[in-house]
Amino acid sequence: MDKKLMQANDYENILRFLSLIQESEGDYRYRVLKHLADIFKYNNLTFLLVDENGMFTNPLGLNISNKLCYMYTQHYFKTDIFHPVNLSTQLMLTKKAITISDIMPYKQFEDTEYYNDFLKKDNLYYEVALPLNVDNKLVGGIGVFRSKEEGDFRAKDLEILTYLSKYIAYHLYKYQETSQIKHENFMYENCVSQLPIGLVILDGSRSLVNYNEIAKSFCRDILNDKFCPNPVQDIINMVLSSLNLNEITSCSCIYTNFEQYTFKISLSIIPSIYKGIETYYQIYIVKNSAKEKIDLLCSAQIYNLTKRELEVIELISKGLNNREISEKLYISSNTVRTHIDNIFNKLNVSSRMAILYKMGIIKKSLKA
Repeated sequence: MDKKLMQANDYENILRFLSLIQESEGDYRYRVLKHLADIFKYNNLTFLLVDENGMFTNPLGLNISNKLCYMYTQHYFKTDIFHPVNLSTQLMLTKKAITISDIMPYKQFEDTEYYNDFLKKDNLYYEVALPLNVDNKLVGGIGVFRSKEEGDFRAKDLEILTYLSKYIAYHLYKYQETSQIKHENFMYENCVSQLPIGLVILDGSRSLVNYNEIAKSFCRDILNDKFCPNPVQDIINMVLSSLNLNEITSCSCIYTNFEQYTFKISLSIIPSIYKGIETYYQIYIVKNSAKEKIDLLCSAQIYNLTKRELEVIELISKGLNNREISEKLYISSNTVRTHIDNIFNKLNVSSRMAILYKMGIIKKSLKA
């Protein structure tokens, strides 16, 4: 490794990075990955949260394919040499930047399933893991990757990443203090803005957390009983009795019909200062004639889109160009481009048409 360590411009970049990640707009994890790439040129990145069992989950990638992230959550987390199950607690708590050679020789690493069947698929070879700890508690983790052609991380890289790791962890913790409330408010605000949609929230144990008045009205209509004391609980129990919620992931949902209504059930993984993350089920209820309205709402929550980004997508679906969108929303064309870039990154797509497919606005035709 190159022994040349940080210079004045590196400290300037660190200060710039720390300033930018404290901005309040947008998803904190995406903001961190974007600025790591823009400022330090670490272009292949993942940012994971930690669940209530202290395990990495819900990876967000930058220049890492959605397929690879999905494969990680389905199987390859078990083979990840940096995963808490496979790594000593002491190493995770004492080192802010852990390399492959801290764990095993590279020759041994080349024989692992994690490399051969996983990283190699995206031409990735070198990795530095940043365990994000606050008061000796793991709150998240970042993976920084390079190909063989890019070469190994230098001593200066490790010093920079070590320095950044503790600040990223601290700001992640502060972000988690407020994000849970913001996510819950987001569910209600978007539902109210797209009436008539009934919304029911269940926690991870499938207990009723909250619901809006429209859900209550719909459930009473289904029961044909205006005076039922717990119409929402009664209907939700009936709907869930025939479903397997374990089939839902943070990137999928299930539909079911009950009487003249459609129920769409999705799952959100929300950062929490108490459990690391918490899971919530959102159940959207619409009359069958209005079923299309819940697709966009559900997708917006899955990909953590802001209300403004959702407005931009709706205008893109109507065929408006950037200038027309800027006039419609009273924002500059540069701001429109920024929103579209953010949408591209959150959905991991590279075209307007791909946005519409990903959001379910346009359905791909299937050949017989």
